[in-house]
Amino acid sequence: MRLAVVYHLPNPGGITRFTHALLDGLLAVDPDLTIDYYASDKLLLGGRLAQFAGAERVRTIGISDPEVVDSNIDEPVVSTGRQSVIKWTSRKLAGHHRIHAVLQRSYRALKGTVRRATGKSKRKHWYQFALTPEIAAALGEYDVVYFPFPYYMDPAPIAAPVVGTFHDFNHLYFPANFGGSLLRQMDRQLRFWTTRADAAVVSTKFVEGDLLKHYGGAAGRSSVVFVAPYSFVPIAESARLAAVERFGLRDQGYLIYPSNHSHHKNLLGLIEAADIIQRREGRL
Repeated sequence: MRLAVVYHLPNPGGITRFTHALLDGLLAVDPDLTIDYYASDKLLLGGRLAQFAGAERVRTIGISDPEVVDSNIDEPVVSTGRQSVIKWTSRKLAGHHRIHAVLQRSYRALKGTVRRATGKSKRKHWYQFALTPEIAAALGEYDVVYFPFPYYMDPAPIAAPVVGTFHDFNHLYFPANFGGSLLRQMDRQLRFWTTRADAAVVSTKFVEGDLLKHYGGAAGRSSVVFVAPYSFVPIAESARLAAVERFGLRDQGYLIYPSNHSHHKNLLGLIEAADIIQRREGRL
């Protein structure tokens, strides 16, 4: 079987680890499987994508949307004086929801007017990623096309059967993390992909409930596939100590949180758990 896997975002986070474990498993159980992994060209830079166990049967192909002007990788951003004032004002007014919303709409409308008056085209952001027509056509030649994260990607015509894993719908519970424009974009994209997927895969009954409640186009095509613990290769003690030293950690106890500070990450629960460990063990 020829399988195409498409992951368009450049960040090497939880989705890449999930996808890597899944594909390693598929390669182990199906000796005839070959995989073309269409991954963000930025993800392929600098060894961000780990080697697969059956590497000889996996081909990586870099993809990008030439119209996207930014990415969702956390990189240092140098703001102009005007941008700094705008961000400072926005933070100060965030608690006054009605005033903040009115000013935000007015500012965006003014920006649009200026762009049109100066002939500048609207910038396309990372969450508006679109497959090029050439890539979309190429995907139609595979036995199956799998999207491990069919989010932040515009609709595309794909002739082959499509499988997508829908991890959660936390934007419905934490809209403040996203903002009105992004929420509308996500809803439009997810409505397409949940309907287009010939198989919509989720990892829990709860997520399936959200899927069918909010995106009814997936009715009759959803499946719950529980996520097994990922297997990790043990590392040598010397390598572990070198990592502790490299990150400036104390070997007698530390906590690593490799994610961002969005509300839905349950950081309060993590801090409380760390406090319990510290009081119980006396070290962290």
